[in-house]
Amino acid sequence: MHVRPLVSYTTFVLVDHDADYSRAASARQPDGTGLVKLWDEGLLLHSHGNDFRPSVVLNSWLQAVPAPDGEWDVSGPHAIRLSSGRLKVRNLLEWDDSEPLSLPTDGGYWIRTARRGQPEEATEYGDFGPEDVLEEWTIDLWPAADGEAPPPAPRRGRLPASARE
Repeated sequence: MHVRPLVSYTTFVLVDHDADYSRAASARQPDGTGLVKLWDEGLLLHSHGNDFRPSVVLNSWLQAVPAPDGEWDVSGPHAIRLSSGRLKVRNLLEWDDSEPLSLPTDGGYWIRTARRGQPEEATEYGDFGPEDVLEEWTIDLWPAADGEAPPPAPRRGRLPASARE
């Protein structure tokens, strides 16, 4: 599934369709990448830019897959609970009209996010149109078995900037 959510305050949201969105205030950063903040039913995804629409590809798998090749900043896998079996990408401030991604089952999932692109310069100067892809995300999800320990995080490509410093 491909979507182009509006980024506001350098953030967009990935959430269970039926989740209590007010619980996003309890989101925590699960690793040092700065890519995501996580709560039980969703993620806050942090962009390099603001007021633009990144290209976001959501992939639902039946089992773990490797992180994308190349120069991506990667976070995860992280555990998430999707009680509705449907996942929604939304703007931080309001719901959009995009269709939710239907998953094979409800319950526990592993999620890994990967981001590339540096839109801060383009968004600062306004030299872009709505069709321009300034930043790309790929988000992979796969079901977790009950009681399963987190899978190892396969990493390919470069480390996130925060890990290189």
